[in-house]
Amino acid sequence: MRPKPAESVVLLDPSQIYRPEEEYSEYNEFIISRTDKTVEDFRNYNVNLQTDKVHMTYRMMHEKQTMTFVNEKKEHWCCLNKFKMTIMDAVHMLDALVDESDPDTDLPNSVHAFQTAERIRVAHPDKDWFHLIGLLHDLGKVMALWGEPQYCVVGDTFPLGCKFSENIVFPETFANNPDTKVPEYSSKYGIYQPNCGLDNITMSWGHDGMDLFFLARRFVGNDFRLVKGDINDQVISKSKLFRVHVSGVNWKQLQASQRGSMAMKIMSGLYMIRYHSFYPWHCNGDYNYLCNKEDMGMLKWVKEFNKFDLYSKSDAIPDVEAVTPYYEELIAKYCPGELSW
Repeated sequence: MRPKPAESVVLLDPSQIYRPEEEYSEYNEFIISRTDKTVEDFRNYNVNLQTDKVHMTYRMMHEKQTMTFVNEKKEHWCCLNKFKMTIMDAVHMLDALVDESDPDTDLPNSVHAFQTAERIRVAHPDKDWFHLIGLLHDLGKVMALWGEPQYCVVGDTFPLGCKFSENIVFPETFANNPDTKVPEYSSKYGIYQPNCGLDNITMSWGHDGMDLFFLARRFVGNDFRLVKGDINDQVISKSKLFRVHVSGVNWKQLQASQRGSMAMKIMSGLYMIRYHSFYPWHCNGDYNYLCNKEDMGMLKWVKEFNKFDLYSKSDAIPDVEAVTPYYEELIAKYCPGELSW
């Protein structure tokens, strides 16, 4: 049985509202039409209707998300022992999140998941795993229903343990982050080596990270675990496309199993989920010096996914009842039954 939160939670995702990057100018114009602002007003972000709330979310995020904080969140959530529910239960549970950036508050939040998935389905009809990723990409937001503050759930993500990029939104709000006072975290590379790979980087905590952990556990089976006190243990997939921050996975054994085969097939999807909110990287090219060749090879897929995520809110509302059986089949194929959260 899925748990039922006591009440709805108002959620405002600043990643969907404030996009300063030039490549999203068309998307910004769509957002303007929803806020009754002109193009000039929107680009002068100080007068946007959501300024204060978006800025506050990022200020809290940038002040509180430190290396220590993120490791504590991983330890709390990634043991995946809080509750159990199916993927479709989780999709519909998104309806308990009230999107404050959307003027039509009667529109179920799960519709965005189906919109994203359906746009991907049209563009990539032969990639059913990609369709499923579109449906699943925001499921980590259910953390907000169990008390997580918004700065731990939504918004752009960024690396910790090294110098914060000036292209992170509202970079001035990092001034009170305790990690800025730690010398080894203040240089370009920080605690990392050049081209070490994003899988070796500690990212800020949000719904992307939660999505990764509960999906990876389903795809790789019960051997998926996070070792307390050893957060950064890693396993490398044979494809070398993605590394999951787990330990104890026997990839040779997984390769021989049906579940393992599916897991390998969907590695690129997990990568998209993990980094789709990492805008400083996939929009501005920041932190390329930490990326390895696998990261750069996957960048095109992150960009491809992101355009469906952002632009899908302007699409017609899909007939959810009509398309649900298709996605239930995909769920049965790739991640059946109840998942641990």
